[in-house]
Amino acid sequence: MDIIKIFSVLAAVMIMTLSAERLNAVERKTLVADIRQRPPEMVVHGESFWAGPLIDILQEAVQRAGYQIQFQVRQFQGSLRYLERGEIDILPRAICTRQRATFMDFLGPVGYEEKEILFLVKPGQEESVRTFDDLKDLTVGVKRGTVYFDAFDACQEIVKIESHDDENLVRMFAHNRFQTMIILDRNAVESALRKYQISEYAYARYRKTLHIGIYYGILRGHPATVSLQRALENLVISGRVKAIYASYGLEPPNFDHRHGFEPCFQEEME
Repeated sequence: MDIIKIFSVLAAVMIMTLSAERLNAVERKTLVADIRQRPPEMVVHGESFWAGPLIDILQEAVQRAGYQIQFQVRQFQGSLRYLERGEIDILPRAICTRQRATFMDFLGPVGYEEKEILFLVKPGQEESVRTFDDLKDLTVGVKRGTVYFDAFDACQEIVKIESHDDENLVRMFAHNRFQTMIILDRNAVESALRKYQISEYAYARYRKTLHIGIYYGILRGHPATVSLQRALENLVISGRVKAIYASYGLEPPNFDHRHGFEPCFQEEME
C-alpha cells in the first residue's frame, strides 16, 4: 500500500511539474513548434541544428507577433498527437483535413503549390500502375499518418504497408517489401534514396496532381492565432516570404489570389 501511495505522489508531482513548465512557457510567451526532416523547406541535422524557409518564416512571424519560439524535432505522426493533446503549439507544413480541423486551426497559407503524387517502382515496372485501379492489385508502401488524396486514403481494396518515415520506406522498397510506394514529397524521398545509395528506381505512369496550400497547424483556439495569422499575411504581401525562399536558392511558392488567405479551401478538405 505504501508503495502505491509513493507512486501516486510521484505521479502527481510529475504532472504538477509539467503543468508548471507549460504555464511558465505561456507566461514567457514562448511557443513550442515541432519540426521534422522535410527538405528543402525544413532540413534537420540531429537535435540542435535546423534550417529552411518554413522555419525562418515561422521565426519571423512569431517575433512580429510578440512571441518567442522553441523548436523540437519529432516525427510527424507523433507531432500530431502532441498537438491534439495541447503539448505543443505549432506544426509547420500541415495539410488541411476535416479530421485535423477538429483540433487545429491553419495559419497562412504562405503560398500554394501543385503537388504531384508519384508512385515509386523498380525500373521496367513503370507500366504496372497506369490507372488508380491498378493499385488494387499491388502492395503499396505508405508513410503512417500522411494524407495523400481522398480516393487513395479511403480505399480499403489497396493493401497498404506502413512505415514512420521516408528513410525506412526507401529501405523497405529496396528490399522488396512492397511493389510500389506512394510519394507526396519527391525531394524528401529522393534525398533518402541518395543517402542509402539506392539508384534502382523509376516512377510509374499514373500520377495525381493536387493544389495544396502551405499552412502551419496551430492548436485550435490558441490565443496567438490572430496575431500570427496577421504576421504571416504581412510576410506574404511584403514579399518577405519570396525573399526567404530566394536566400536558400529555392523557387518560392505561388500565391493563389483566387483563394487568398482562406484557412482551407474545398479541394483540400475533400
